[in-house]
Amino acid sequence: MNKQHAFGLSAVLALASLASAQSMTVPQNMEIGDEISIGYHNAARAGTTIYVTVVVALPELSIIEIPIHLDQKGRGEVSWTIPDALGVTFNAPGCRQITRML
Repeated sequence: MNKQHAFGLSAVLALASLASAQSMTVPQNMEIGDEISIGYHNAARAGTTIYVTVVVALPELSIIEIPIHLDQKGRGEVSWTIPDALGVTFNAPGCRQITRML
């Protein structure tokens, strides 16, 4: 393998590891009143507390900050009850926004 190919492969692998360095999970389907789990993973933030920002679409918008404490591996989870709303949007550090309509 020549140096250009080796560099290109290294760059692709580095980008792939950055893309998977943090993640947030919420259920695909949810309804008003459901108790759901919000999960987060980021090994670089192990032992810290992060905040997931939830925007609730009621007749007007409501913004809620939900703390998640991360363990030594950078994993954490919290339970949250879906309020009476039209939809919810979840945001966490370094993750793509997730929106669910109810």
